[in-house]
Amino acid sequence: MSQIKAGDTHGNTLEKPETIAICAIGTAYSGKAEWAQATLRSHENIQGAIISGGGPGEREENWKERINKALSGSDVLIITMDQLLDPRQLRDCAAYLNEHGVGDISIQYFPLRPLWDLLRLDSQHHYAVGAPELKRQIGSQQMEDKYWDTVESVGQHG
Repeated sequence: MSQIKAGDTHGNTLEKPETIAICAIGTAYSGKAEWAQATLRSHENIQGAIISGGGPGEREENWKERINKALSGSDVLIITMDQLLDPRQLRDCAAYLNEHGVGDISIQYFPLRPLWDLLRLDSQHHYAVGAPELKRQIGSQQMEDKYWDTVESVGQHG
């Protein structure tokens, strides 16, 4: 991993690790948010940020703005946006991260859960996603290798 030099309050140069990103891939209610929170809690010495939201139709500028804000003070970004189920959206996000100095982009894959489990969880949630959206997400989730190939292709060509 490459290093970024920064000055401390005494003018000394410190080595700061390059920001890394973990893209959590899974449907709504797959456990992405819980995993992200637990991961950051278990690594208290790391400055991290979770970028969530980003359902279908969210304007690109919105998630880019959230990422830009998080990049300034984070060692690790965990991105849990549902739109990353689409490999094209994941590629766009990975390319954007790469262009903005994120040195390592990885994924955390969450396997599909049965629709009835997702519907039960959705019915208990204040901001319900709805059955049509859950069905769409289940239908669009790819095999894990597809997401790894997408991220790796950005690193090679980005």
